[in-house]
Amino acid sequence: MKTLARIKQDFLRTARVSPGYQTNTADSGMTRGNYMLDALAEKVFDHPRLLGLLSKKAKHWLACDDSEFTLVLAGYIAYLGEQYGQAEKLFLRAIQKNPKNIDLWMDLAFSLFHQDEKKQKLAHDILFRHKELAGTFPEGNICLREIRRWLDRQPPYCLR
Repeated sequence: MKTLARIKQDFLRTARVSPGYQTNTADSGMTRGNYMLDALAEKVFDHPRLLGLLSKKAKHWLACDDSEFTLVLAGYIAYLGEQYGQAEKLFLRAIQKNPKNIDLWMDLAFSLFHQDEKKQKLAHDILFRHKELAGTFPEGNICLREIRRWLDRQPPYCLR
């Protein structure tokens, strides 16, 4: 069995949460395509010790696989564990793999929002422009500095 399939099976067996995951692009018409975080948050709320177990497993999963799914799953686990800097890094790596996924841009913004004021400002700007970022941000060097530069070059955002 392939590594990613084993990770999904282990996650399902451990958390009893479906490892369903899909890309949500700007033209999909969905607000959010991936509901795994919501389901995982409910499970962790009901079973607080589960988060510690999943955190340990996430380290192992990341050592074996660096797919978008595994990065996002580990990012959700870090986020729920209030390790927002770690979640930020994992979501940035996932965006490197799939910059067209608007859910990833929102996940990155939420992880930034819980950090310092500078990152909160960036989170706000990403949330207002996540569809544009997913649609037009140049692939390659996706880092906070480049995201900020890209956002600064855009015309002011106006609500319609």
